Amino acid sequence: MNTLERFRRTFAFAPTDRLPIHTFGAWDETIVRWRAEGLPADWQETNFFGEDRVAFTGVHLGTCGYSPFFPRMEEQVLEEDATYQILRDAHGRTLKKRRDEINESIAEYLAFPVTDEKSWEAFRRYLDPAEESRYAALEETAQQLGGIGGHDYPVGQIIAGPFRVLWHLMGDVNMYYAFYDHPDMVHDMMEHWLRLNTTALDRIVQRVDINLLYILEDMSCNTGMMISPALFREFLMPYYKRLVQHVRTYPSLFGICVDSDGDVRELIPLLLECGIDGMFPFEVQAGMDVTALREQYGSRLVLRGGIDKRELAKGRDAIDRELERVLPTFAKSGGYIIALDHQAPPDISLSDYLYFLEKARQYG
Repeated sequence: MNTLERFRRTFAFAPTDRLPIHTFGAWDETIVRWRAEGLPADWQETNFFGEDRVAFTGVHLGTCGYSPFFPRMEEQVLEEDATYQILRDAHGRTLKKRRDEINESIAEYLAFPVTDEKSWEAFRRYLDPAEESRYAALEETAQQLGGIGGHDYPVGQIIAGPFRVLWHLMGDVNMYYAFYDHPDMVHDMMEHWLRLNTTALDRIVQRVDINLLYILEDMSCNTGMMISPALFREFLMPYYKRLVQHVRTYPSLFGICVDSDGDVRELIPLLLECGIDGMFPFEVQAGMDVTALREQYGSRLVLRGGIDKRELAKGRDAIDRELERVLPTFAKSGGYIIALDHQAPPDISLSDYLYFLEKARQYG
């Protein structure tokens, strides 16, 4: 069974030869540690970890940390000292970060490009689907992947979800005020988000199959959703539904998944109502238990992740216990992709991470 068929059958809750493995990788700091412990320089090219291959189109439609705004803006350092820099980044955001910090996702964000209707009117051109710079890698990538029907592994496309794009535009505080003070502007932002993605995806599928659509959101924290269900229904759900309806017309597409950290129990039924197939990463420290979610949702929800990354730092006995807690359920029921509950942090050794993968392959 090739990887494409393994994923296709996983999303259909059909029997597979084994559970697929598609993790979330590791922090940059973790890779630095692993390189010192023997990780080869070409680990990505050689698939050193032996995961099931999932390729991507190279078209930039946003992530949680990277916006879908193109063309990119010139970075400007506004202030700096021996410890910190304050800079305006390529996404139009002003942030303060430590000079020795590799990961900008934990920087302090000071300002965002949109503050009112006037600034939105000036900025919305950065969501233009006709902007060629976002497609710079498409032709070369499509050829490498074999074009239409030319690959035996799934090809995915990542997009920033509507909640995350509102954050990229306005940040947390201004976004929450905008729901009440500028609802028409928020709906206009959502129309631009929808147009960007449907137009761009239509262009991509003319060159290469898309099998998986990953919508990156992060709209929950450890106490639950960061937007009320009522606001989700008013401002996000209509655009989710229209996007899902649109991409379901692509013959190659079989999986639509949403990423959100935190406690997603209140979010799951809303996303299922939108037509989503699956979610990830199911953080254990936020109370997520993928075995309980399988019992609750059955074959309505494909699950990816939910293996507690913290246990891998405790040694091999702890790894064995954690895998035995999670994987027997899914070896029998399918509809699950093996992964930790987020990226591997730097307290995990390379040898223990390899042990985790070796043991996980023995299930299903």
